[in-house]
Amino acid sequence: VTATLNAGTGYAVSSSSGAATVSVEDNDVTPVVSIAAGSGVTEGGNATFTITASPAPAAALTVKLSVSQSGSYIASGDAGAKTVTVPTSGTATYTVATVDDAIDEPNGSVTATLSAGTGYAVSSTGGAATVSVADNDDPPPVPPVDRLTVVEVTDTSATLAWPAHADAGSYVLIWYSPDFPGDADSKEHTTTDTHFQITELEPDTFYSVAVLLLGKDGVMFKSLTIGFTTESTQ
Repeated sequence: VTATLNAGTGYAVSSSSGAATVSVEDNDVTPVVSIAAGSGVTEGGNATFTITASPAPAAALTVKLSVSQSGSYIASGDAGAKTVTVPTSGTATYTVATVDDAIDEPNGSVTATLSAGTGYAVSSTGGAATVSVADNDDPPPVPPVDRLTVVEVTDTSATLAWPAHADAGSYVLIWYSPDFPGDADSKEHTTTDTHFQITELEPDTFYSVAVLLLGKDGVMFKSLTIGFTTESTQ
């Protein structure tokens, strides 16, 4: 603040001391705003963030932020530019709901990033935070062996082959002939190979055969069932 003497009647203004200035120091500090993430959630839960202004504002402070995600866990309307009001207590909570769907998918995350605005500065080290989101859906069942091929047939044997499956622990080959009904005539063989020769078959006889995929988790899946007829000796 500066005060300056003006000329008047009955006095002369000093040529060197006709004005004086008193400095005034502002005592208001711009709040620095930061954001912190809550604990990770399972899909369907709320991702929670805590926004802190330091020092606490003298009046309610509107803070801008942007919400994004990794994966597909929040509704489209919950992403993008948002605002949150920080009260004079200096702390506010912002919540983003996640969607509990029925789709098996990789785990993801929700990220909230503070944006510049009026009346505050964004922390240089705490301007963004991420909450992890875990999927809670079971993976689809392992598809069965989708092709079973008879490579060669003789009067007493048949060689079969099938494609390898990444989730297979082993394969169980089962064969029988409707011409010889009864459980005692159903035979099987377990292998980790993708081919097998069945022997000791009857000539000129129809057989049904299938491959069961035994998954690494112990769950069994059945393939297509095919048939073949052994060669005749006549």
